[in-house]
Amino acid sequence: MNTVRPTNAGLGFKATLLQGTNELVCLVFGFSPATINITWYDGPKESLDYNTSEPHRGQNGKFSIQSYLRLSQGNWLRGKVITCRVMHVNTTLSLNISKPGTSSSTDPSSYTLKISCQVATYFIH
Repeated sequence: MNTVRPTNAGLGFKATLLQGTNELVCLVFGFSPATINITWYDGPKESLDYNTSEPHRGQNGKFSIQSYLRLSQGNWLRGKVITCRVMHVNTTLSLNISKPGTSSSTDPSSYTLKISCQVATYFIH
């Protein structure tokens, strides 16, 4: 697996996308409390072909979790954006990844990926 890019964007937790041959992995770590929601999006619609582990408590009392998205030719088209959306407490982190439109290879592991990150924090008054 190749690490695409880790990010914490000033959050209390960190997230990283890893790229495998036929999957993407969203790793989230350093969060507390344990309640967290990870959802994958294939363009604008939710993807159903993913599995997310249960949160695991580390020795430091913080939690980590992994979510795996299976990639197929159909959902890994050039220019298409795939998103791992992490929702924790009052923060939403979206890790967006897309395959550049210039490669002629059909092997997902051969692509250089572009990633962007969006963070939204909500304050309740």
